[in-house]
Amino acid sequence: MYKIYLSEYFLKQLEPLLKKYRHLDDDVECLLNNFNQEMSVALGANLYKLRLKSSDIKKGSQKAFRLIIFLYQSKQGLIPVNVYFKGDKESIDKEEIKLHLRKVLEELKNKKDF
Repeated sequence: MYKIYLSEYFLKQLEPLLKKYRHLDDDVECLLNNFNQEMSVALGANLYKLRLKSSDIKKGSQKAFRLIIFLYQSKQGLIPVNVYFKGDKESIDKEEIKLHLRKVLEELKNKKDF
């Protein structure tokens, strides 16, 4: 079982999406609690892209969210880095992922319980 670290930076990304998709935070939590490396796309450098189904979107919909996470192996932790709706944004480039990862890790580095 992995420990989940949620940064303020990630929560701010999630906030506007929660206005439209009210259960998205529960969906993220469920996905992270059931994380399986074999069922995700490895992006390298311990980064993974996960397909996040939303309980607020009708079944059969082609659109879903994507969640980029960082697997912090030495602390047995999962750190969500970025979330986006596939209907709004087809994909995310490596530079944008690096930017989000840098901001999340900087924030968590300053926390005492990390």
